[in-house]
Amino acid sequence: MLITVRDDEVSSFEAAEKLLVYDVEEGRPVKSLGRPVTPDLLEDVVEEYDAWVLFTRGITRENREPVEEAGIKIVETRAGSVVDVVKEFFTW
Repeated sequence: MLITVRDDEVSSFEAAEKLLVYDVEEGRPVKSLGRPVTPDLLEDVVEEYDAWVLFTRGITRENREPVEEAGIKIVETRAGSVVDVVKEFFTW
């Protein structure tokens, strides 16, 4: 999964300092991508890491389209930290 991050908290896509690639099965981040995030980069991430969902606090319509075209589902969340996202969506 992908998470937009700023100051170690989940942020909006536009305010993010980095895009974190988090492996749910391993329970840890596996890659951190700096800005800017381009559609080509997103497609590469989807292929390499099977990252098909993006957790973010928000995303503009103009950025939403290329993300979704890369095959990524967008989930808007109010979770504060990466750990909160994992607990909220992947604890069963």
